[in-house]
Formats: sequence, C-alpha cells, structure tokens
Amino acid sequence: PADAPRGVYRVDAGGSPEALVRAARGCHAIVALGAMGGEGEFDDIAYMNIRGAYNVYDAARRAGAPRVVFASTNHVYDGYRDTGVLASADMPTAPSGLYAASKVYGEALGRVYSHRYGLSVICLRIGNYPANERPTSHSVARWISPRDMAQIVQRSIEAEHLPFAAVNAVSENDERWMDLEGAREAIGYVPQDNGSDILRNLPPATPQYRPPRVPAMEKVSPRSAPDPHRVLLCGEDGVMARVLGERLAGGYDLRAFVGLDDGLRGQALARAAQDADTLVYIVPRHAGDEYDALEHAVIRGAYLACEAARSANAHRLVVLSDWSMYAGHRTGGSSPVESRLPYPITLGGAAHVWAEAVAHAFHRQAGLPVAALCCGEVTGPDVPREGAEDIWLSHEEFATQVRAAIEAPGTDFSAASAVSGRGRDWLRPAASRLAV
Repeated sequence: PADAPRGVYRVDAGGSPEALVRAARGCHAIVALGAMGGEGEFDDIAYMNIRGAYNVYDAARRAGAPRVVFASTNHVYDGYRDTGVLASADMPTAPSGLYAASKVYGEALGRVYSHRYGLSVICLRIGNYPANERPTSHSVARWISPRDMAQIVQRSIEAEHLPFAAVNAVSENDERWMDLEGAREAIGYVPQDNGSDILRNLPPATPQYRPPRVPAMEKVSPRSAPDPHRVLLCGEDGVMARVLGERLAGGYDLRAFVGLDDGLRGQALARAAQDADTLVYIVPRHAGDEYDALEHAVIRGAYLACEAARSANAHRLVVLSDWSMYAGHRTGGSSPVESRLPYPITLGGAAHVWAEAVAHAFHRQAGLPVAALCCGEVTGPDVPREGAEDIWLSHEEFATQVRAAIEAPGTDFSAASAVSGRGRDWLRPAASRLAV
C-alpha cells in the first residue's frame, strides 16, 4: 500500500501462496504478523493462523528469503499465569485456547523449516499491545510499548547466525511474569520502557469499552467412569489400533472403532463419543509429509477428537502422539524429557505438536481431562526395525502405558513418554513433561 514504509510490503498470508512468493523474492526477511486473534471458529483459525503460517514459511523457502520473524503470542504460556513461575522459552508451552495452540504449531513449523531448509526463524512471543498503546492495570504485566516492539522486531531482522529462537516480547514491567534474559542473549533485545512506571504516572484514561468475555467452549462436567470402562478408539486405523483392540478388550468395554474417513465426515465421531467414557485418539502417523493431507488428517482430526470428547463430557481424552515431535533431539545427545521442548523436523512431527497443543487448549478452556502420551514406534511384528531400536515401543509396554493413561486419577493435563529398550536413553518413559 501507498502508506507502507519504503522496502516494506504487506501481503495477505492466508491468500494466494504465489503472491507471497512474489513479494518475498529479494527480501532479507518476512515479518509474519497476520493472524486471527481471540477465540474464533476453528475453520477461521485453521485458515488464517495454521495454513497462513505454512504459506509464509514455504514462501520464504521458495523465494530464497533467509529469515522469518514469526509473531507468536504470550498466550502459549497461559498455564503459568498467576503461578509465580517466570515463563521462559525453555519451558513447555501451556496454550489456553485455539489461537494459542495455533501459535504453538506455527513455532513448530518454524523448527521444521529451520532444520530442513536452513531457514532462520525467530518467534516472538508478544505480550499485550493495546490499540491506544498504553498499559492498563489488567494488562501491565505483559504489556509491550511501541518503542520496545519496534526494537525487538528490528533486532530480530538484523540478528546474525541464529538458526532458530523463540523469545519473549514484553517491556521491562515490574509485574511481568515472562523472562527477558533469553531475548537479551539471542538477539540483544534491551527494553527501554516499564509499563508499571508509565501506568503510575499517567492521568486516568477514559475507560475503553471491553466486550464481556464469552468462553469459546462450554465447560465439561466429566462423567465418572463405570465398570467396565467404555473406551472409544479413534484416529488412525493401523498397527496401534490393532494392538490396543487386542490387548484392551479384556479389561474395557471397547466401542466400535471410528477411523479418519468416518470421523471427519459429518458427526460420526461426535455421535460415537456420546456412548463412551474415554476417547483414545491415535494421531495419524502415516498421513505423509504433504501439508494438505496433514491438515485434513491431523490438524482437523485432532480438533474434532477434542471437540467430540468435550461435547460428550468424557471422563478423559487420551492423545497418542508420536516421537517425531522430538526427532531433532534424537542425535543431539539431549533428552527432550529433560529439555521438554518439541523439536520436529518434518511437517508430520509439527502436526503432532499441534495435536498435544490443541488438547491442552481444550483442557485449559473447557476443563477437559487429558492424558497425552508421546509414543515410540509400534511395529507389526513387535520387534524393533534395524536402526530404529532407540525409538521402539513394545506391544506390551504400549498397552500398559495406555491403560495407565486411561485410568489416571484427577482431571489435569498430563504428558508422558512411552518407549522400550534403548529409547530410554533419550525419550525417557513415563516421565511427566507437563502438568499445568
């Protein structure tokens, strides 16, 4: 547009990918600010925030733009708010809604594009930037001033030798609960403003109209599980579904399996969930690494599984994700359970990050009890593939861990890992990654 600064181009990320590629050619950086904020409908968030993020990263790859500055959000930390914890980028995320979960996914995509294509990606977990640019008592802890916002974007564009970073973008507010040391170390960000000081010295402002907050999801009232416990297996119909069908049948009342094609057509999954106490969602592992297929099978499928469990007031949702969400740690000499940071290197791995993130969003917003289990590789003959001993999960241990997830007490969100044998060296079994 005519009012854009020289050398700056504004493009609709959710629109034509080709327009993005044309705009990105010859650019040093793409600053991706577009998003559907708040708690909109899933289809809108999927189009603007999820597909839009993919379009941006892929446009940078195709156009040869070396860096993407991705606008994430402080809401990826909402589970830590008011806990006294200083939230930093080396902690697991705790998204509060679909918007925040979509940003967790956008960060995971950045990891993939950094690892696979050498793209430099800096994710800014932006605090509160109000329309009138002044802090309020409600938002001062996570407020960022226009001057500090401009600084952190500029430093992100100009930072050198940085393959990937996620940093907090807030001012130096007295009440802040988001760490700033990571941003100082990674990109040299030094905030100039303190919203707490500004707020104390400002005359009272005319109150801005704030519409009442309407929960995007109705709260659940989880049912008590009867004996025998009614369990609905859904998602990918493969080896994992077969193993669970065989090994859980003796202890549970297993309902008819709902596969991807049935579950994504009409209300088949929602109807089936009404007759179950616990849903076990097997996140697809064989949807390929093409974005369109993953959007259908995993992005939409995970949302529908969560929504089916919520609408049925399920006793619990068990999400069976995959080791691929930590694949970048596999040869790095560090345990993802210790670092607790997803590191996907494929689009499929990033989609599994989304599956856990959206389940956490349903837990935070609707009160849905969730147990997320990051599983190793379950093979048909129940022996590890050659060269994959470190990611193998035996049939017996797999079924044991799923039983534990189904029967776990309480109504929290919990996340654990399940592997066998050598996998214990890097993907530690049954160790909680998150319980907030």
